Amino acid sequence: MFVDTLRLLKRMPGLFIPGVLIAVLDAIQIWFSLTGETFIAPRLLALELVLMPFAFAAVYGAIKADDASFMSLVREGSRNYFRVLLPGLLVAFGAVAIALVATGLMAVLVQTESIGLVALVMLVAIGVFALLTLFYDTAAVFEEQGVFNAIRRSVAVAIGAPMAVLRYLLTAVLVGVGISLPLLVIWTAALYQRLVPIATMTPVEAAAFTQEQLISLIGTNGAMVTTVLYFVGFLLFFTLMTAYKALLFKEVAVAEASVEPQGEYDEKGRYYRY
Repeated sequence: MFVDTLRLLKRMPGLFIPGVLIAVLDAIQIWFSLTGETFIAPRLLALELVLMPFAFAAVYGAIKADDASFMSLVREGSRNYFRVLLPGLLVAFGAVAIALVATGLMAVLVQTESIGLVALVMLVAIGVFALLTLFYDTAAVFEEQGVFNAIRRSVAVAIGAPMAVLRYLLTAVLVGVGISLPLLVIWTAALYQRLVPIATMTPVEAAAFTQEQLISLIGTNGAMVTTVLYFVGFLLFFTLMTAYKALLFKEVAVAEASVEPQGEYDEKGRYYRY
């Protein structure tokens, strides 16, 4: 499936365009954060979150239409924007609500004050909910499902084809590691002279080393190198995993359609499944 994703991106390089849009905004936001600009960075992040559903909708719509031209991406992104945005907002709200409920129940039943345990429960609750709703956006675009139906469809796919969810998670981890490790090596090599003082620190000094000190150490040039490498990594990961999820959902849908339902017809010709 991942090989099919690479072939798809080779055949339709326009699928990189939505990723470039989001990666540019994210890289600029990272740049302002690294250089100490606290006013613009959060506003760029908010703009990025608003445009993210457009990017997903554009990629999925282009794959569905088998046309990744610029005009097709704009058309599909605009047409499917709210199909992705609205269930996404509902999923985000549901994740927070489930996490709060799970944490509240744990506090009542277990009566613990451990921050680590509370955080673990919240992460598990959000993680399970996220896995169940993983395919809400693909269902919304490929099957033109409504807000609630897209979420229900995602849950049905996650329960009926759990291996698809597992394959997506494993692929995301492998792709993330495969992209980040080479970029980390390049980052270290490019800023080696500036990072030498970190290598000479004692364990106590290293433990007390802060992000602000690191930013001050690498300087403006280091911040630029970090921003460029982050842009490359984000662009590759976003584009690869978005296209991969689209193909994975299509594979699951085709497999479901190929299964002949078991049942019988009554005297009026109505079909009932067993």
